[in-house]
Amino acid sequence: MAILTTLYGLQGLALAASYAPQLRSVWRSKTGAQDISIVTWLFWSATSLISLFYAFNVVKDMPFAAVSATTLVGSVAVSVVAAVRRFQHGRTRGQGEGSYVDPMRQTEVSPS
Repeated sequence: MAILTTLYGLQGLALAASYAPQLRSVWRSKTGAQDISIVTWLFWSATSLISLFYAFNVVKDMPFAAVSATTLVGSVAVSVVAAVRRFQHGRTRGQGEGSYVDPMRQTEVSPS
């Protein structure tokens, strides 16, 4: 049982580190993070919040609460960074001028 507890704790640390590549990709996105579903990340944030409340109030399990909190922070961070990048991209690109960003090529396309 001690091994499983240790593995669960290590999994929580790995989970925290796993958000870094996603955050980096969202920040560097040339499409203003248009290829990221903010709704999905917000849904994952909400489910993480429910898990956190469950861990604290029902099972009273601190390792479970810590992993849930980590997931919540990571999901909210990705959502916020994606929203910021979309806002910044919309302000610097010709939004409303008939062009759009092709997420596959990550380039702006003007209608022909």
